[in-house]
Amino acid sequence: QTPAQQRTGNYLRSLLMSAGNLTLKPFKVVAALSGKPGLGRLLIFYCPIRSKTAVNSGIICVVRERDITVDRLIDFALRKILLPGFSRSIRYTKSDKETIKTLGKKMQKFYSNSDGRITLLGMPSTELLLRLITNGTLYPEKLEEVYSKMPLLQVTAPIITHPLRAFIAGARTPALILILLATMVILRIYFFGYGGNLRIGPRIFVSVIAASLLPFSTFIAAAAYHQHFVEEFATAEINQYIELQTDQINKSLNAHINSRELQLAELSKTLGELNFTEALAYLQNWLPDSAASLVVYSNGDQEKTLCLQTSEKLDQLEQDMKDMAFIAMQSCLKPVNREGKLQDEVLGMAKIKSKSFGMILETVGTLHNSITSNLGNLYTIFPVFSQGNRFSEPSALALIRFSTRNLLTEFFKAMPELMRDEIRGEYLVQNCFIPLNLPTELPPQDYYFHNPGFPVKEIKFPAEKTARTRSFASWSTDQTINAATYLQKLNCILIVKATKISGSTGLSAPTLPQVIAYFMLIVAAMVIFLGKILVEPISLLKAAAERVAAGDFSQAIEYKSGDEFEPLTEAFNQMSDGLLQKERMSSYVSTEVLQEIEANTGTSLLPGGERIEVSVLFCSLSGFKEFRSKESPEAVTAAIGKLIDTADTIATHHHGNIDKLIEDTLMLVFRQRGDDNAHVLSACHAAIDISRVFKNTDSNFNIRAGIASGPAVSGKIGSRHGKLDFTVIGNPVNLAARLKAQAGKAQQTGIIVCPHTIRLLKGAGKLAFIERTEIKGRSRTFPLYELLEIR
Repeated sequence: QTPAQQRTGNYLRSLLMSAGNLTLKPFKVVAALSGKPGLGRLLIFYCPIRSKTAVNSGIICVVRERDITVDRLIDFALRKILLPGFSRSIRYTKSDKETIKTLGKKMQKFYSNSDGRITLLGMPSTELLLRLITNGTLYPEKLEEVYSKMPLLQVTAPIITHPLRAFIAGARTPALILILLATMVILRIYFFGYGGNLRIGPRIFVSVIAASLLPFSTFIAAAAYHQHFVEEFATAEINQYIELQTDQINKSLNAHINSRELQLAELSKTLGELNFTEALAYLQNWLPDSAASLVVYSNGDQEKTLCLQTSEKLDQLEQDMKDMAFIAMQSCLKPVNREGKLQDEVLGMAKIKSKSFGMILETVGTLHNSITSNLGNLYTIFPVFSQGNRFSEPSALALIRFSTRNLLTEFFKAMPELMRDEIRGEYLVQNCFIPLNLPTELPPQDYYFHNPGFPVKEIKFPAEKTARTRSFASWSTDQTINAATYLQKLNCILIVKATKISGSTGLSAPTLPQVIAYFMLIVAAMVIFLGKILVEPISLLKAAAERVAAGDFSQAIEYKSGDEFEPLTEAFNQMSDGLLQKERMSSYVSTEVLQEIEANTGTSLLPGGERIEVSVLFCSLSGFKEFRSKESPEAVTAAIGKLIDTADTIATHHHGNIDKLIEDTLMLVFRQRGDDNAHVLSACHAAIDISRVFKNTDSNFNIRAGIASGPAVSGKIGSRHGKLDFTVIGNPVNLAARLKAQAGKAQQTGIIVCPHTIRLLKGAGKLAFIERTEIKGRSRTFPLYELLEIR
C-alpha cells in the first residue's frame, strides 16, 4: 500500500473504532457510533465492485449524520407526490403545549378548515426527533429548544363530494316547486271538487303524478345518502374486524407459546428421570419433532450440544448467555440454612449471590426473545431436577434455541384457516406473517408466510416502518384496508389486508333526461298497476249492473283477485240469484207471500231433492182421540203444544228436527251427517227421552212411537205450478207411520223399531220381541220389537 492508502485506512479504522463487529450489506445504509465522540453517528454505505482482478472489492462511503441537515430531509419528504389535491407541510408549534400532549397520546389529530378542507396533524417520527434533539451527537443537547418549537407534520386533503350531491344541491329549488304543485293538485281534486267530471282512469293518472312528485324529489338524495352510509358502515365494520382479527391472532400465538412452555415443563420432568446418556438419546429423538433447532445439555462437567444441522452452533453472545445463565442457576439453586451455609438436608431455601442474576432467573422455563442481533430465535433455559425433586440442587441444565419460523410453521398446522382466504362482506381478507432476523431489515420474500395471491411487494414500506417502530399501523387505498402490527413475543410482523371484491361502487351524476325518463317510467308502472286492481273490477261491476237493470239475471261475474273486490263480486252474484228466484216465484204465489217467505228463509224455492239416509220417528199421545172428544179446544191445544215443545227440544238436542204435524202425530227426521250410523242412535235416544218425560211428569198420556231407517229423498217436493213442501219421502216414512199404529201392543216404553234399525244399532239397543203381524204394504208377516233402552 502507498502511504496515502495507509493513512486512509488508519483514518477509516479510527472512525469505525467501536465495540462489537460491524456487518455491511451491499447497497444498504448502516448506522454506527464512531469511536470518537466528536464524529457522532456515522452512516456507512457499501457498494461492491465487480472485477476479474480484485476479489471482494468495493467502495465504502462514510458520512457524518450531522452533515445531512434536518431541513434537507424535510424538503425531500415534502416533495413526495401524493394524491391530487393533497399537500404536505411542516407546522412549528410555539406555545400549543396541549396539542403536543394530545398528539403524544393519539399520534394524530383531525380538524376542518374554513375553506372546506380537512387537515391531519401528526407527530414526527422518532428518528427525526432524535436528530433534532441530539443535533447529530450522542447527547440530547437541544431537548428544550425542540420542545419549545416542535415540528409537526401537516397533511391537508380536499373533501370529496359524492357525485349525486351536486345534482341534489342544484335541484333543491325545483324540488320545492314540485312539492307545492303536487300538494295543490291533490287538494283541488279530493277536497275542493275540481276534476269531478274526470273518469276514474284519468283521475288515477293525475293523482299518481301528483303523489309521485313528492317522494321522487327526495329519491336521489335518499339513494346518495344510503350509498354513502353503506360504504361508511362497511369500512367501519371491516376496520373493526381487522383489529379483532389482529388481536385474536396475537392471543392465539401467545397461547401456542404457553402450550409450548408447558411441554418444556414436561420435558424437564422426563429428563430428571434419565441419566446423562439416556437424556441425550431422548433429546436426539425429541429434537426433529419440535420447533427447536439446537439443544445444549449440561450435567456437571459433562456438556453436549445437539442440533438438527451440523452447521448450526452457538455464536459468541449466545455462548456467553448460556455460560452466565448456567453459572447463575448453579450458584443460586442450592439448599442453604438460615446462616447461608450449604446443607443438603435443608430444603426450600435458595442462596442468591448477586442481584444481576435476577433478570436471568425471571426467564427460567419460558421462551424469551433473543438478546443478539438475530431476532429469529427464541430461547429457554431451565434446570433439571433428579426425580422431580425441586428442593434439591439441579442435576442438569438445558438451553434450547427455537426458530421463530419453525414455531410459526407449527402454529399454522394447528390453525390452517389463517392461511386461507376469507370473504367478509364485500372484502377479501388475507394475512401475511414476516418473521424478522434483523431489527430494521426485512427478510427475503420467500421467508414470509402468507395467503396465496397475497401482494407481498405492496407491503414493503409499511412493513419496514412497523419493524422500526415496533407498533401498530393502518392505511387504506381505494380498494384495500390494511393493518400492520408487531408481535413482540415472536419478533414477527403481522399484516392483515382487506381487498374489496365487489368492484367499484362509484356513482355518476344522472342527467336531466334520465331523471325525467325514470320518473315517467315509475308513473306509467303505477298507473297500469292501479288500473289493474281498481279500474278493471269497477268496469266489470258497472257492466253487470247494466245487465241486471235490463232484466238479465243469468250472467255471473268471474273475478279472482284475493282482495276486497272478490267478495264484492260474489255478493253481487248472490243478489242476481235472489232477483232471479223472486222473478220465478212471482208466478206461483202472491207478492205478499213471497216477501214473507224471503224474509223468513231466503232459500231457493225451485222443486227438487236429494237421496239421503234417514231415521224417521213418528210419535203421538195414547188415548188422545178420546181426550179430544171430551175436553175443550184449549185443553186439546195445550196437550198438543206440550208434545210439540218436548219433541222439538229433544230432537234438536239429538241433531234432528220436526218435519210436520199430521193431526195428533209428529214426524221427526234424523239425517245422516257422515258415513256412520249416528242418526239411528239419535232417533232411538230421542224416542226414549220423549217417553221418559211423559212418564215422569203428571200427565194423562203415554207415548206411542214407531222408528224406521233407510234411504229417502229430501228436498222441495211438488210442482212449480202448485204447492211446494220441503219434506222427506220414502219407505222409512211409510214404515215408521205403520209401526206407530202398532205401538199400542208395546207394554213398557211404547216404542217399536223396524228390523233394519235394529241391525244398524249393532247391539246397542235392548229389545223385547212382541209378535209377528200383518203390516199394510208387506207381503209377509212383520216382526214387532219394542225398544226398551240404549246401552
